[in-house]
Amino acid sequence: SCYPLPSEDYYVISRTRQDVDAPRAGCVITQTLLIPMKYWVNEAHLPELIELLDCNTADETPILITKRNHSLLPNIKNKTLSELLEALFLEKRVPIVVFGADDTEALIVRLITALWPAMRKKFSTCTLSLAPRMLSGRPFDLLFAPKVARARFSEWPGRRIDASDKETQA
Repeated sequence: SCYPLPSEDYYVISRTRQDVDAPRAGCVITQTLLIPMKYWVNEAHLPELIELLDCNTADETPILITKRNHSLLPNIKNKTLSELLEALFLEKRVPIVVFGADDTEALIVRLITALWPAMRKKFSTCTLSLAPRMLSGRPFDLLFAPKVARARFSEWPGRRIDASDKETQA
């Protein structure tokens, strides 16, 4: 998940995983980075920040060493990319939920990297949402949900995109 804190002083990037070492089933581990907004808007390179979330830093504070040569952005092989871009940039601004999409993390990395600073500062997204999510009383800008969660979005006020029924384009 990626979203600004209500104060807009920090931007949050978090990752939640199942805790396979927990004594009971259903436990999760959430790692969160709080990024100063000035750094997030002007300098942050999302793939490097995600690398920090992938490190096992349970007992220490991660340190970001900014690389001069940024890593390449991930490739996208998503069959709904054109419909998603249309909904984000060419239509009236409403929250979007995409059902059954592949490569959601790669999509988010490329999308956030391409956003203008003013939009990046306020953009909220989640790569796996089982129900609608809100931030300070408004829906997240972009959610990705599995097909089985479709019924939970029956009251969703925004655009719905079904990625599961699209044919793969070459």
